[in-house]
Amino acid sequence: MSNATSVKRKKSLGFFDPVVVTNPPKFHMGPKQFESLEAQGNVVLTTALRKELANLGSGWTANEVARASARPKQFRRLIRANKNRLKAVFPALDLNPDNASPLQRHFVSWLGNHREGSAAADLWGNAAGLIEPVEKLIRNYEDIETSLPADRGSTRRHDDTRYILQLAAIFERAGGSAKAYYNAYTNDGLGDTKFRRFSRAFYAMLPAKGKRKLRGFDTAVVLALRPRKKSRS
Repeated sequence: MSNATSVKRKKSLGFFDPVVVTNPPKFHMGPKQFESLEAQGNVVLTTALRKELANLGSGWTANEVARASARPKQFRRLIRANKNRLKAVFPALDLNPDNASPLQRHFVSWLGNHREGSAAADLWGNAAGLIEPVEKLIRNYEDIETSLPADRGSTRRHDDTRYILQLAAIFERAGGSAKAYYNAYTNDGLGDTKFRRFSRAFYAMLPAKGKRKLRGFDTAVVLALRPRKKSRS
């Protein structure tokens, strides 16, 4: 898996660590993107702040990728498929079962009539020697399946409050004032602040699938900044 990447994620979100994805999206910001953000927020992004923004975008993107990674139900489906494949091997290993047909019993007798070291004699011993290991593997799979957490099937929640707060901190160090609030007198019910425009523009740059819709992101920004606003009042 040469193009796969593994990343440690927060266990509280139900990720199986480490998360492994193939060809993960890469977050990239160039001069044009930084200049666009500066215009949207009427701020000045220094070299250090631009580096912080780039790191924030990479971490946020990785989190969204992990959020869409395999669920317990997908692991459970894989485990059951492997377990069923192992169970299907038993008829080929147990050469003389209790319900053996006359043909099977004839075949076993014929194998036993061969000299030691021959392929026929080795088949009998090798097949019998695999039965117990395969049984153990099946029990391993069953124990692992039992240990998996329940999966209600709902989408994992977005864990973006911390990223929004980091974005707000960068915005303020760039000379802005991170404000977001509801406004009943606007068409969409939200205040048209500079930070709203700045944060929307930055969020739109994240290449990960499964992001919030912009309206949902606006609401997340308001909720993330609310405790901050209370602590400063």
